[in-house]
Parts: sequence; C-alpha cells; structure tokens
Amino acid sequence: MKLRTYLVKRTIHMIITVLIVLVLLFVLFRMMPGSAAAGMMMNPRMTQNEIDLVLVRYGFGRWSDYPGEYTMVNYNPQMIGRYSVTVQAVDDAGQADSFSTYFDVNAPEDVDYVAPTVTDVGLTSAAIGAKADFYLIAHDEGAIRSVEATILCPNLVLDGGVPVLFTETFPLVPVSNMSDEANRTFYYSGSTPTVLSMGAGGSSDFQISFNVLDRSRNVATAAVEFDGVTGTETAKLWGLSADIPSSNYIYSYPLVNQAVSLSANVNGGTPSFSMVMSDQTTTQAITAMTGTVNYTGAYTATENGILSFIVEIGNLSASLPVVVNSVSVMPAPIEDDDSTSPVLSNLIVMSLNADGVEVVSPEYPFPLSNLRLRINATALNSKGVRCDDITVTIVSPNGAVITSRLTHPTYVEMRTMAEQFVIYMKTMLVFDFGTSYMYQRSTWEVIIERIPSTMLLFGSAMIVSYILGILIGVVVAWRRGTVMEMGTIVVTLFFYSMPIFWFALIMQWVFYAQLGWFPLGGMGGNDPVTGAPLQGLDWYLNVLHHLVMPLITLVVLGLAGTILLMRAAMLEVMGEDFTITAKAKGLKERTVVYKHVARNAMLPVVTSMAMSIGGIISGGVLTETIFSWYGMGTLLIEGTLSKDFPVVQGAFYIMALLTIIGNMGADILYAWLDPRVQL
Repeated sequence: MKLRTYLVKRTIHMIITVLIVLVLLFVLFRMMPGSAAAGMMMNPRMTQNEIDLVLVRYGFGRWSDYPGEYTMVNYNPQMIGRYSVTVQAVDDAGQADSFSTYFDVNAPEDVDYVAPTVTDVGLTSAAIGAKADFYLIAHDEGAIRSVEATILCPNLVLDGGVPVLFTETFPLVPVSNMSDEANRTFYYSGSTPTVLSMGAGGSSDFQISFNVLDRSRNVATAAVEFDGVTGTETAKLWGLSADIPSSNYIYSYPLVNQAVSLSANVNGGTPSFSMVMSDQTTTQAITAMTGTVNYTGAYTATENGILSFIVEIGNLSASLPVVVNSVSVMPAPIEDDDSTSPVLSNLIVMSLNADGVEVVSPEYPFPLSNLRLRINATALNSKGVRCDDITVTIVSPNGAVITSRLTHPTYVEMRTMAEQFVIYMKTMLVFDFGTSYMYQRSTWEVIIERIPSTMLLFGSAMIVSYILGILIGVVVAWRRGTVMEMGTIVVTLFFYSMPIFWFALIMQWVFYAQLGWFPLGGMGGNDPVTGAPLQGLDWYLNVLHHLVMPLITLVVLGLAGTILLMRAAMLEVMGEDFTITAKAKGLKERTVVYKHVARNAMLPVVTSMAMSIGGIISGGVLTETIFSWYGMGTLLIEGTLSKDFPVVQGAFYIMALLTIIGNMGADILYAWLDPRVQL
C-alpha cells in the first residue's frame, strides 16, 4: 500500500478513534446518576446565577421563558418620594400603546434623615491682608462627619482667561475642649487658606457658606456676609431646623398634608422663605414665618419626598432637607382601556425579598431600606402573542429619567442526554473546553501555554532514554552470559523498581543540597539575583541549567525499562532463522547485530514508545510537581485538587489524542523497520 493511501485510511481510522474516545469521555464525565455530572462543573462559591450560566455554557441546559405572557425588570430605588412608571409596547405591525402607574417610597422610621442644626456661626476676626477666622457650633443626635466652608471674595482671578470672583473651599476642624459630647453639640473652627484681598472698585464684601455633614450624610447649611475692612458681620443665616420628633433613634417623619414646624435664625435684613419640591424645579413660598431674629412657622407639604427648606437674604442663602412621607395605598394593577393592538394589561409594581421572591403583603409605601422592586406587565399583539418590543420609563422624584427594555423572565431547562451529547461533541472537536475556574481564562489557552515546557522536558527525556536504551540493550543481549550482562541487569532492575518521587528527592538532596550544582526546581529564565527576565543565550543556558535534574531523573528511570525490553527482544530475534542464515553467509558480527537482529528487535520497543507518548502528561505529574516544572503535569494536578473540571477534561482529551497519534507513528515505523509489515 502506498504511503499516501495509508495516510488517508489511517486518518479516517484516527477520526473514528477520536469520536469513540469522545463518546467514552462523555460516558465517563456526563452520564452519572442524578446531577453528579453537572455538580462536577460547579465551584462551591458560585451564586445561582453563575451556576445557571455554567449549565448553559457546557450544554447541560438552555434558557427558557417562564410560562405566562408577561415581562419584568428589577429596580432598586435610591431616593424617597413618588416614582412614575410608564410602559410602552410596540407590536409586529409597528403600532404602539402605553399606560402609566406610580409607586411611593418612604423614609424608614429607624433611619436618620434629619440634618444637623447649626446653633451658632460667626466671624472671629477678619482684616484685609490677613486670614479670616470662623467658628461654627452644630447639634446632631448622631455625630458630625465634617464641616466645610466656601468663601466668595470680591477680588477677581482668571479662569481660562475669563475674570471671575475668587472662590476658596477649606475645612473647619473640631475643637474637642469646647464641644459638649453629652448634649451632642460640636464646636468647629477654621481659617481661610489665603489672606483677604480687596475687590475691584474697592469692594470689601465677602460671603461664606458652611456645609455641615453628619454621620448619615445629611447636610445642613449656614451663611455669613462680612466686611473685610471693618471685620464685622453684615448678614447671617443659621439655625435652620424642622420639628421631627425622635426617640431612641426612631423618627416620626411628617406626612403629606401634615404641618411641620420650621424655624431659622436670620440677622441683617428681611429674609424670604420657600420650600423646593423633590424635583428641584418647583418652589412654593412660605409666608407663615414670623419673628425678628428667630423666625418660626409651619409648612404643609402637598407631596412626599426630600424637600428643601430655603432661607435667603439678598445673595445669601441657607438650606435644610425635610423628609415628607406618603400615606397613599398601593395602586391597583392597571388594565388597558381598549382592545386595539397591542393590548396592555396587569401593569403592577411589586416588592421582592433578598432572594428575588415576591413579598405577598408588602409594607406600602415602600420603605427605602434594601428595597428591590419588580415591574410586571403583559403586552399582546393582534395575534395574541407576547410583544418583544416593550420598554419601561421610570421618572425619579428628582426628575431623573431611566428607560430600560423589559425582559422575559427565564430559567434553565435541563437538556436531554442526546442534546447534551451533540453539544459536547461539537465543542470538544473544536477544542472548546470552556473556561478554567482557577485561571478564569479559556482552558485551551491555559493548556497551550503548558505544552511547550512539557514537550521540552519529556520529549528530550524520551529521545535520550530510547536511544541509549536501544544501544545498551543491543550490547547487553549480544554479550549474553558475561559479567557485563549480569551487572547491567542488576543495575537496571534496581532503577526500574525505584519510585520516581524517591529518586527525584535523592537527586535534589545530592545535586542541590550537598553539591549545589543545580537549582532545586523551577524552569528558570530569570536572573537569580534581580529576578529580571533573561534574554538570548543567557535565557537558554539558564533554562537548560534548570532542566538537568528532572531530565536525568526521567532518563535514568525510563532507560531501565527500554534496556530490559530491547534485551529480551534481541534474545528472541537472535534465535530466528534469518539470523542464523546471516551468520552462515559470513557477514560481519556488527552487520548481523545492527542490520538484522537489532532492526527487527526494535518492533516491541517502538510499540512501547508509541504507548508512552500518551503517558507524557499523566507520567509527568510527579516529576513536574517535585521539580516545580511549569508543564501539563502540574496543570493536571492543580486542576484536580481545585476541582477545575474543564482543565482536567481537556488534559484527558489531549492525552487521548497523543496516544492515537503515537500509534499512527508506530505503524509507519513498523513498516520502515520490518519489510514484512505492510502498511
């Protein structure tokens, strides 16, 4: 048979063999009782969503829609107030329809939304050409996180080539000996970072605003206006507060249509009072505030959310957040009022627990703490089939708009064994082993990185051990009955019976611990002093230096078996008729040994070599582990110990392919060594 014909037929046989191997691997790794096969693919730390992704990724299951004509979206509100929800659907004919609902979110009574109260603020000293000093006293039931001041000066500076008023922000620091921790009153002081300067046209009017942030990140503000020449205050706003009763950190927040008492301290002019709604655009004037320095009054909110109490004198302003809760009941599911396609129905907002399951009787209005909501809606086209183009628009209390596509709720439906088999075969034939759990990369990429180092070590060891083993086996067999044969057999059997891990440890003890000739392990390639990567010839020499001990270990232990096998085959062939005929012809002894006897005796050795190719990975586990060689052996043991299933499966597949290719190479060598063997 011609070599080309043989290669074609052998390739067909190899493909069939690979398919059989894949079937066996599928039976081994997939056809297990219950969910054991799928369990092998899982990392114990995976969430349910990650488990579902793995089941679909490796062909165990598929994404399927839950029954029912509805869509949903998970939403996490971040603010207090009323949210509007609008769902719009477009059917296959391009017709659109929409409808709206709302939901309210309240401040939980056990969460602090009460801003600090600035009980006093003022100017300590100020003069042109010197820094200005300030103080601030604030009260809060919790604690003050920080106090920051921003001063607006009359002098001009250039900002991008444009003259603007000079602004500077700086912190005030706490003064512990002037604070009253028992009564939760805290004293702060600070100075401007730079000295005061006169403004254009001789102006000396300075304005400074203070932001007080408490532990719950509620902010209150105060403001002071002063003359930099005289060092006196000309106007001041402070003490903004709202009467929100509390006891043991439980707060009674005001409700919609319920009056809340307000107060503020004003000095230096006639103030104006207003309330800004949560959308930050609508403002309502408060006319019921009375007083001279200490102004008091009440305000009845008509909507819920975080409102802003604003006090102004001229250009000075101060603000205070005021939380107002809703008392509304949960809206009923919205139903479409016509039959025109698309037909919308069952628009409802529901609360979810931590596991994503609907709360049957939720607290409403929804408390903001750890709030998760689901928006469900049904949208059918003219044929009664669910519309695919459905969007939801959510407008937050502050006016922010979020638009999102509604998605169909899905779950993982397990595939049949036949479907799993088809997907498994497709992925394995293209070397798609999945993603390594340990490296979080493609398993094939991880394996490709390790193959060169394994081929370097075990390829070199195989070539050297078989060449030496064949030559020594020939000599030992030809010198049968001599002291040389007996001594070789004894030494060979000694090394043949020695465990590889024991011999490797002896090598390390002798050549590293005692003589210091070779490094303990690793692959090298880096400078031993600096750790920097080596280049060129230095890199190759360093890698070879690290290669010596593991290579000697494999060669010595692999050499023993080859010598014994070659000797036995030689002794058998030496008794054949063609050997006796060759001697009778008067051929030289060397010719008879190497051309006739050794060539035919190598057939069993070739078989052994072909079979050992597949054992490169599994046989390298101990050697590579002991010598810390970065190859397939260490990858296989790391994958096994960490339950990295994709890596282990990929390594087994590569081992099977190497064995098949080795057998094909052995058949070709058979025909070349022995003319009696036909391809």
